[in-house]
Amino acid sequence: GGGSSEIIQPSNRGTAPAILYSLLSIGREDPNAQAALFPADHYFSDDIAFTRYVDLAFQAVARQPDLVVLLGVVPTGPEVEYGWIQPGAPVRGVTAGRVLRVRRFWEKPSLEIAKRLLARRCLWNSFVLAGSVQTLLRLYRRTVPELYSCFEAFRPMIGTDREQRAIHDLYARVSPIDFSKEVLCACPVALSVLPVEDASWTDLGSIDRVLKVAASCECGRIEREQAS
Repeated sequence: GGGSSEIIQPSNRGTAPAILYSLLSIGREDPNAQAALFPADHYFSDDIAFTRYVDLAFQAVARQPDLVVLLGVVPTGPEVEYGWIQPGAPVRGVTAGRVLRVRRFWEKPSLEIAKRLLARRCLWNSFVLAGSVQTLLRLYRRTVPELYSCFEAFRPMIGTDREQRAIHDLYARVSPIDFSKEVLCACPVALSVLPVEDASWTDLGSIDRVLKVAASCECGRIEREQAS
């Protein structure tokens, strides 16, 4: 319809409540929906290649709805400021074995460990993921059951004239919870990863990386203007 699809939190309680609120709202519209999560401060310079990988992740989820597929970037060096994913065996029956099980997460390793992870063909964690809404909700119920119970009681209010008051009351009682640490990293066995090789990903978590990306975009714009 023509209505707004915005979901506005009354306050910041970390990423886990925000994503859970979004998943429940999507699930109310379509219980069988698939969803993708895109961190706002992460940048892929090749939109076409990036979209192709997201489509592959959705294809894997459509084939096996119990999958949650992260995009793991093939690294260009032993980066210590990124999270890393240690992949395992291929998931059979989807995308010709390109989707791999997650064995372990490594968060901002030392340089020595980062060098070892690079040698083991581990991947940078982009935190972009795709999964069915129901599978993602089960992951929440498994990892943060108290938070899930609070939102489960709130679920009937979604889409009613009681939603705004109820969500304000709920957020007043909820403690901040980080999605990546307390949901994803708490349950790697439930996750899989799709290696991304050619989409030029950057986490814009520092001013230096923001400036570097801005400079590269400006250079690309100038080259295009000269070519035209």
